[in-house]
Amino acid sequence: MKNNKVLYLLIAVLLSLPLFARAELQLNRFDAHSYKTIIAQHQGNSFLMVLWSLDCPPCIEELGSLGKFHQLHDKVNIIMVSTDNENQKDDIQQLMSKHGLDDIQQWVFSTDSEQAIRFSIDPQWYGELPRNYFHDKQHKRQVKSGRLNEAMLSAWLELINNKTTGL
Repeated sequence: MKNNKVLYLLIAVLLSLPLFARAELQLNRFDAHSYKTIIAQHQGNSFLMVLWSLDCPPCIEELGSLGKFHQLHDKVNIIMVSTDNENQKDDIQQLMSKHGLDDIQQWVFSTDSEQAIRFSIDPQWYGELPRNYFHDKQHKRQVKSGRLNEAMLSAWLELINNKTTGL
């Protein structure tokens, strides 16, 4: 009888392990060719590419709005690109989980030249954050520097649903 109690306890512990295990965040390395790769991956589909950083307070605030938007519109393609580096993966994962964004495509700048990476995305971008690229289905893009708000996200949603002509 004592052996059965131990066995049941062991089974209960083993069954509860997945509840405590945190899924590893898949962080792709973003280099000077990644933007073209993302565009190719989303051929014929709209997407929002968000560039952000751990040391950018407006970016962190923006994650809350993005998390709420993603919760309501989980079919909308959002791509998060952290301009931090790969050794900050744990901090990035913690923030993505906190805001419910850990199930979307995640990228982090590689150790390559940050200037070359920025130029590959947008020659007019000098590193200000947050930076957002709204792409419609034809990949015509609209660029917004500064923190997003719910009105901007709603306007883009209407745009990609062909209800308006712009943000």
